[in-house]
Amino acid sequence: VENANVKRLVKLRTSKAFRDEERSVVVVGSTVLKEILRDGKTKVNVKSVYALEDDGDGRVDVFENDDKVFFSSSSSSYGATAKVMKKLAGVENADGIDLVAELEMPEIRTVSEFMKRKNTRSKIDKVLCMDGVQDPGNVGTLLRTAEAFGFDAVGLGPRTCDPFNDKCMRSSKGTAFRMQMFTWKTSEEFFEGIVNDGKFELKENVLAAMLSGESCVDVSRELNNNNNNNNNSDSNDYRSHTKVCLVLGSEGQGVSKEIASSTRAVTIPTPGVTESLNVAVAGGILMSSLTIR
Repeated sequence: VENANVKRLVKLRTSKAFRDEERSVVVVGSTVLKEILRDGKTKVNVKSVYALEDDGDGRVDVFENDDKVFFSSSSSSYGATAKVMKKLAGVENADGIDLVAELEMPEIRTVSEFMKRKNTRSKIDKVLCMDGVQDPGNVGTLLRTAEAFGFDAVGLGPRTCDPFNDKCMRSSKGTAFRMQMFTWKTSEEFFEGIVNDGKFELKENVLAAMLSGESCVDVSRELNNNNNNNNNSDSNDYRSHTKVCLVLGSEGQGVSKEIASSTRAVTIPTPGVTESLNVAVAGGILMSSLTIR
C-alpha cells in the first residue's frame, strides 16, 4: 500500500485537480470496465491494470471468453493483494473488487467548441445540461438515463460534479466514456454555444426544469408536432430526433437565475402532495416525456 504507483492511483481517484493534470481516470471493477468497452466502438486507452492475485499461480482472469482489453505498448499490468485492492478502490470491504484500471480521460470541450465541431459522432439534437448538479450519484444516474433515452450529448455547468468522480463512475457504470460531453463556465458562454453554435431556440426548445411552468407533457407534444410538420420524410425515424435542450438545476437552488429567465420553464404534473422530486428522478421523467418512441 506504500508503493508509489498505488499512492498515485489513490490520488487520481480522490483528486479532480490531479485527474485533470494527469488526464487520467481510475475505474474500479471489471464490470464497469466491460460496460465502458461493451459497444466495441468506444476508443479507450487503458494505461494500467491492477488485478487481484489468486491463491494459485497469478492474477485472476477477469476477462473471460471473448472479453478483451487491448493494451497499448505503454500499458502496464500488475497483480495486487486484497489489501492493496482495498486501498486502490477506497472501500471498506474489497470483496468483489477484482480489478482497478487507469484509463486516459476523454476530452471534454467547451460548449462553443463542441457545437462547432464538424466531426461530432452524430447530429446534436437532444441535449441534457446539468446546471450545478452536485451529488455524484445524481450526476451518474442522469448520464446513464440520458444515454438510455438517446440523448446526443450532456453539458456540465459550473459547480456540477466531475463525471469522473469515483462515486459518479460507479453510478454511471462508465457512461462518461461513451457519452459526448461539454462544459460552460458562465451563462453568456452557455447561451453563445447553445443558441448561436448549437442552433437551439430560447423560449422554444431550451427547457428549464422548474417547480412551476408548462406541463412537460404539453411541451413535448408541441415540440414533436412542430417537428412532424417541418419534416417532409415519409419515415417515422425522424420523430426520435426532436431538437431539444433540457436544463436541470442544482439540488438546492435549481436552475441559475440567468438561465431560468431566458429559457422555457417546464414542470412535471404531480397530483400528490410532494413538493419536489429528486433531480435524477425528475430528469428521468422529463427525458422520457421528451422522447417519442
